[in-house]
Amino acid sequence: MVRGRFLSLHKRSQRPGHGSSGYDNDSPSPSPPPPPAPPVTFDLRFKGVGILSSNVDVTHTDIYATDASFTSYTVDSMTGSPLELGTGLCSATTCAWFFDVFTQPAGVARVGAAYRANILANLPFVLDTATSDTVVTSFDLEPAESLFAIAQLATSQRGGYHLVPGVVPVSGLQAAASQEGAHHRVITALSFDSGAVHYLSYAWQHDSTAGYDAQVVTASFSTVGTAAMGLAANGYTITALGGDSTDGFVLVGTRVTGASAPRSLLINPAQGTDLTGYAPVGYLIESPPGTLTLLLEK
Repeated sequence: MVRGRFLSLHKRSQRPGHGSSGYDNDSPSPSPPPPPAPPVTFDLRFKGVGILSSNVDVTHTDIYATDASFTSYTVDSMTGSPLELGTGLCSATTCAWFFDVFTQPAGVARVGAAYRANILANLPFVLDTATSDTVVTSFDLEPAESLFAIAQLATSQRGGYHLVPGVVPVSGLQAAASQEGAHHRVITALSFDSGAVHYLSYAWQHDSTAGYDAQVVTASFSTVGTAAMGLAANGYTITALGGDSTDGFVLVGTRVTGASAPRSLLINPAQGTDLTGYAPVGYLIESPPGTLTLLLEK
């Protein structure tokens, strides 16, 4: 390379005035601009914690279902909170679940959110195990009304998710969560039904970790925040939260095996707080008196 460059310069020096400039110009051509950075993709099983942003709340709305009608709500290039869980969701014939939708930050691969309410008889059709680009991030069964609701995130890039549902007694959830983690699966949603816990666990074909530690914590409405803070302080992302104010709540924290660096968690942050990187991981209501608890983790 050096030799060829020298010969080129030598020949030019023998022919002054050659070319339009009249002098030798061996300046390199301007380098082309670097290609744009590829959009950031993330593991949907962890709800976008550390990646997404809850700074701009686009809408606060709900879905509902009766034994004769049901609704859904979908958005593209936006993300959303888990379902609002707790008391006062259902009347004698109707259940309604609130949620919030947020703008998607720049530089993140396009994702979408979907919320669906339906009758329990249709649950197997809604939880389609063949769908590989979608993860259920929140789940609520209301067996007294024979209704349910789910929240989902979907990705336009790097799918490969595989749903594995399970049912265990509450006392058996820790063992189940640990086993799921050892097999590279993450519990992303759960709900109570007649003393049992129905949970949804996902494998991901792009998972390159050594596996996951999982920690299960039970709490009342008043202690959910404390339980969540304890999980975050030990490096756990809250990947599932379910239950109700009557039977209590269950939180599942998941972390890469051995990764114990603390995570940041906010509870009902004040208006104006910078929520860049904070994704909602829990959304609860105690009604009456109508007290809300919103958990955001980074």
